[in-house]
Amino acid sequence: MSVRRWAAAALLAVSVNCAAATFGLTPMRVELSAASPTAVVTVNNSGDAPLTVQVQAYAWSQPAGSDVYTESRGFIVSPPIFTIAAGGTQIVRVAMRGNPPNDVEQSYRLIFREVPPTEEKGTEGALFHIALNMNIPMYVAAIGGATAPKASFAFDAGAGGPPRLRIANEGTSNLRLADLAITQGPEKLAGEEVYVVLPGATRFIALPKDRLHVGTPIRVVAQSNAGRIDVAVPVAAP
Repeated sequence: MSVRRWAAAALLAVSVNCAAATFGLTPMRVELSAASPTAVVTVNNSGDAPLTVQVQAYAWSQPAGSDVYTESRGFIVSPPIFTIAAGGTQIVRVAMRGNPPNDVEQSYRLIFREVPPTEEKGTEGALFHIALNMNIPMYVAAIGGATAPKASFAFDAGAGGPPRLRIANEGTSNLRLADLAITQGPEKLAGEEVYVVLPGATRFIALPKDRLHVGTPIRVVAQSNAGRIDVAVPVAAP
Protein backbone atom coordinates (compact mmCIF):
# COMPACT_ATOMS: atom_id res chain seq x y z
CA MET A 1 0.00 0.00 0.00
CA SER A 2 1.51 3.31 -1.04
CA VAL A 3 0.51 6.48 0.74
CA ARG A 4 1.41 9.97 -0.42
CA ARG A 5 0.65 13.44 0.84
CA TRP A 6 -2.07 14.97 -1.43
CA ALA A 7 -4.42 17.88 -1.89
CA ALA A 8 -7.28 18.40 -4.34
CA ALA A 9 -9.09 21.47 -5.66
CA ALA A 10 -12.17 21.95 -7.84
CA LEU A 11 -12.85 24.73 -10.35
CA LEU A 12 -16.57 25.20 -11.08
CA ALA A 13 -18.64 27.79 -12.94
CA VAL A 14 -20.56 28.51 -9.71
CA SER A 15 -19.80 30.33 -6.50
CA VAL A 16 -17.52 28.06 -4.41
CA ASN A 17 -16.22 28.47 -0.89
CA CYS A 18 -13.15 26.42 0.02
CA ALA A 19 -12.27 25.37 3.56
CA ALA A 20 -8.76 24.15 4.34
CA ALA A 21 -7.35 22.81 7.57
CA THR A 22 -3.94 23.87 8.77
CA PHE A 23 -1.82 21.90 11.19
CA GLY A 24 1.85 21.47 11.99
CA LEU A 25 4.03 18.80 13.58
CA THR A 26 6.97 19.02 15.99
CA PRO A 27 9.46 17.40 15.62
CA MET A 28 9.61 16.51 11.93
CA ARG A 29 11.52 13.27 12.56
CA VAL A 30 11.13 10.58 15.25
CA GLU A 31 14.03 8.45 16.43
CA LEU A 32 13.50 5.43 18.70
CA SER A 33 15.98 3.01 20.25
CA ALA A 34 16.37 0.51 23.07
CA ALA A 35 17.40 3.40 25.32
CA SER A 36 14.54 5.65 24.10
CA PRO A 37 11.62 3.35 23.15
CA THR A 38 9.02 6.16 23.26
CA ALA A 39 8.67 9.58 21.64
CA VAL A 40 6.30 12.53 21.62
CA VAL A 41 4.96 14.46 18.63
CA THR A 42 3.09 17.74 19.14
CA VAL A 43 0.30 18.56 16.67
CA ASN A 44 -0.64 22.26 16.37
CA ASN A 45 -3.93 23.48 14.90
CA SER A 46 -3.27 26.93 13.45
CA GLY A 47 -6.64 27.06 11.71
CA ASP A 48 -9.79 28.84 12.84
CA ALA A 49 -11.93 25.71 13.37
CA PRO A 50 -11.64 22.44 15.30
CA LEU A 51 -9.61 19.74 13.56
CA THR A 52 -9.88 15.97 13.83
CA VAL A 53 -6.73 13.98 13.04
CA GLN A 54 -6.04 10.25 12.75
CA VAL A 55 -2.50 8.86 13.22
CA GLN A 56 -1.11 5.56 11.90
CA ALA A 57 2.36 4.00 11.68
CA TYR A 58 3.60 2.49 8.41
CA ALA A 59 6.67 0.44 7.57
CA TRP A 60 8.75 2.27 4.97
CA SER A 61 10.71 0.54 2.21
CA GLN A 62 12.16 1.53 -1.17
CA PRO A 63 11.91 -1.42 -3.56
CA ALA A 64 13.09 -0.44 -7.05
CA GLY A 65 13.81 3.03 -5.67
CA SER A 66 10.19 3.98 -4.92
CA ASP A 67 8.76 4.81 -1.50
CA VAL A 68 6.29 2.17 -0.33
CA TYR A 69 4.36 2.40 2.95
CA THR A 70 2.77 -0.68 4.54
CA GLU A 71 0.56 -0.45 7.62
CA SER A 72 2.43 -1.58 10.75
CA ARG A 73 1.17 -2.84 14.11
CA GLY A 74 4.60 -2.57 15.70
CA PHE A 75 3.80 0.63 17.63
CA ILE A 76 1.35 1.99 20.16
CA VAL A 77 0.09 5.41 19.07
CA SER A 78 -1.86 7.32 21.72
CA PRO A 79 -4.28 8.80 21.02
CA PRO A 80 -4.79 7.34 17.52
CA ILE A 81 -7.55 9.85 16.73
CA PHE A 82 -8.30 13.19 18.36
CA THR A 83 -9.88 16.61 17.88
CA ILE A 84 -7.93 19.83 18.45
CA ALA A 85 -9.66 23.14 19.08
CA ALA A 86 -8.75 26.11 16.91
CA GLY A 87 -5.35 27.40 18.02
CA GLY A 88 -4.83 24.36 20.24
CA THR A 89 -2.27 21.57 20.48
CA GLN A 90 -2.34 17.82 21.04
CA ILE A 91 0.44 15.57 22.34
CA VAL A 92 0.76 12.20 20.55
CA ARG A 93 2.88 9.48 22.17
CA VAL A 94 4.50 6.70 20.15
CA ALA A 95 5.97 3.55 21.71
CA MET A 96 7.54 0.38 20.29
CA ARG A 97 5.66 -2.86 20.95
CA GLY A 98 8.64 -5.18 20.48
CA ASN A 99 12.42 -5.14 20.50
CA PRO A 100 14.60 -2.99 18.23
CA PRO A 101 16.33 -4.64 15.25
CA ASN A 102 19.69 -6.34 15.78
CA ASP A 103 21.99 -4.92 13.09
CA VAL A 104 20.21 -2.61 10.62
CA GLU A 105 18.09 0.43 11.38
CA GLN A 106 14.38 0.05 10.57
CA SER A 107 12.43 2.79 8.83
CA TYR A 108 8.80 3.85 9.26
CA ARG A 109 6.50 6.78 8.56
CA LEU A 110 3.96 8.34 10.88
CA ILE A 111 0.96 9.41 8.80
CA PHE A 112 -1.25 12.22 10.16
CA ARG A 113 -4.56 12.47 8.27
CA GLU A 114 -7.22 15.06 8.77
CA VAL A 115 -10.66 13.50 9.17
CA PRO A 116 -12.93 15.97 7.33
CA PRO A 117 -16.37 16.90 8.70
CA THR A 118 -19.17 14.72 7.37
CA GLU A 119 -21.01 17.72 5.96
CA GLU A 120 -19.99 21.21 4.91
CA LYS A 121 -22.46 23.98 4.11
CA GLY A 122 -21.77 27.35 2.55
CA THR A 123 -23.91 30.49 2.55
CA GLU A 124 -23.06 31.57 -1.01
CA GLY A 125 -22.64 28.24 -2.73
CA ALA A 126 -21.04 24.84 -2.37
CA LEU A 127 -18.28 24.46 0.20
CA PHE A 128 -15.39 22.15 -0.60
CA HIS A 129 -13.09 20.96 2.17
CA ILE A 130 -9.46 20.18 1.38
CA ALA A 131 -8.27 17.46 3.76
CA LEU A 132 -4.59 17.57 4.65
CA ASN A 133 -2.23 14.62 5.09
CA MET A 134 1.24 14.92 6.57
CA ASN A 135 3.82 12.26 7.26
CA ILE A 136 7.17 12.24 9.01
CA PRO A 137 9.98 9.66 9.10
CA MET A 138 10.43 7.42 12.13
CA TYR A 139 13.62 5.41 12.61
CA VAL A 140 14.31 2.59 15.05
CA ALA A 141 18.02 2.19 15.82
CA ALA A 142 19.65 -1.25 15.85
CA ILE A 143 20.91 -2.65 19.14
CA GLY A 144 23.94 -4.45 17.67
CA GLY A 145 26.26 -1.46 17.78
CA ALA A 146 26.81 1.78 15.88
CA THR A 147 25.17 2.06 12.46
CA ALA A 148 25.97 4.47 9.66
CA PRO A 149 25.02 5.21 6.05
CA LYS A 150 27.43 4.42 3.23
CA ALA A 151 26.77 6.27 0.00
CA SER A 152 27.92 5.39 -3.48
CA PHE A 153 27.18 7.25 -6.72
CA ALA A 154 27.27 6.10 -10.34
CA PHE A 155 25.99 7.18 -13.73
CA ASP A 156 23.26 5.04 -15.29
CA ALA A 157 22.60 5.44 -19.02
CA GLY A 158 18.95 4.55 -18.48
CA ALA A 159 18.58 1.47 -20.70
CA GLY A 160 16.29 3.20 -23.18
CA GLY A 161 14.91 5.69 -20.67
CA PRO A 162 16.40 8.96 -19.46
CA PRO A 163 19.94 8.91 -18.07
CA ARG A 164 20.07 8.83 -14.28
CA LEU A 165 22.27 9.32 -11.27
CA ARG A 166 22.34 6.11 -9.23
CA ILE A 167 22.52 6.60 -5.45
CA ALA A 168 23.02 3.47 -3.34
CA ASN A 169 23.15 3.21 0.43
CA GLU A 170 25.28 0.22 1.37
CA GLY A 171 25.28 1.14 5.07
CA THR A 172 23.14 0.14 8.03
CA SER A 173 21.17 3.37 8.61
CA ASN A 174 19.35 5.92 6.46
CA LEU A 175 21.24 8.26 4.16
CA ARG A 176 19.80 11.78 4.26
CA LEU A 177 20.96 14.22 1.59
CA ALA A 178 20.10 17.90 1.96
CA ASP A 179 20.54 20.66 -0.64
CA LEU A 180 21.53 18.03 -3.20
CA ALA A 181 22.81 19.56 -6.45
CA ILE A 182 23.90 17.69 -9.59
CA THR A 183 25.93 19.82 -11.99
CA GLN A 184 28.03 19.42 -15.11
CA GLY A 185 30.41 22.28 -15.64
CA PRO A 186 28.56 25.52 -14.84
CA GLU A 187 25.10 24.01 -15.49
CA LYS A 188 22.82 22.57 -12.83
CA LEU A 189 21.16 19.40 -14.13
CA ALA A 190 19.00 18.40 -11.16
CA GLY A 191 18.57 18.91 -7.44
CA GLU A 192 16.60 17.93 -4.34
CA GLU A 193 16.04 19.82 -1.08
CA VAL A 194 15.93 16.56 0.90
CA TYR A 195 16.53 13.07 -0.48
CA VAL A 196 16.54 9.92 1.66
CA VAL A 197 17.95 6.51 0.71
CA LEU A 198 17.18 3.74 3.18
CA PRO A 199 19.79 1.15 4.17
CA GLY A 200 20.25 -1.43 1.42
CA ALA A 201 18.22 0.63 -1.06
CA THR A 202 19.13 2.17 -4.43
CA ARG A 203 17.42 5.24 -5.88
CA PHE A 204 17.72 7.14 -9.14
CA ILE A 205 17.48 10.81 -10.11
CA ALA A 206 16.65 11.48 -13.77
CA LEU A 207 19.02 13.72 -15.74
CA PRO A 208 18.18 15.79 -18.85
CA LYS A 209 19.55 13.85 -21.81
CA ASP A 210 19.67 16.84 -24.14
CA ARG A 211 21.90 18.79 -21.72
CA LEU A 212 24.19 15.97 -20.66
CA HIS A 213 27.66 15.73 -22.21
CA VAL A 214 29.21 12.27 -22.48
CA GLY A 215 32.81 12.19 -21.30
CA THR A 216 32.45 15.11 -18.88
CA PRO A 217 31.96 14.08 -15.23
CA ILE A 218 28.93 15.27 -13.30
CA ARG A 219 29.46 16.69 -9.83
CA VAL A 220 27.30 15.68 -6.86
CA VAL A 221 27.28 18.05 -3.88
CA ALA A 222 25.15 17.72 -0.74
CA GLN A 223 25.10 17.98 3.01
CA SER A 224 24.37 14.61 4.60
CA ASN A 225 24.16 12.77 7.90
CA ALA A 226 27.43 11.11 6.82
CA GLY A 227 29.20 14.46 6.32
CA ARG A 228 29.57 16.77 3.33
CA ILE A 229 29.47 15.05 -0.04
CA ASP A 230 31.34 16.41 -3.05
CA VAL A 231 32.11 13.76 -5.67
CA ALA A 232 32.76 13.61 -9.42
CA VAL A 233 30.88 10.86 -11.29
CA PRO A 234 32.11 9.80 -14.76
CA VAL A 235 29.57 9.95 -17.60
CA ALA A 236 30.05 7.20 -20.13
CA ALA A 237 28.28 6.53 -23.42
CA PRO A 238 25.57 3.81 -23.36
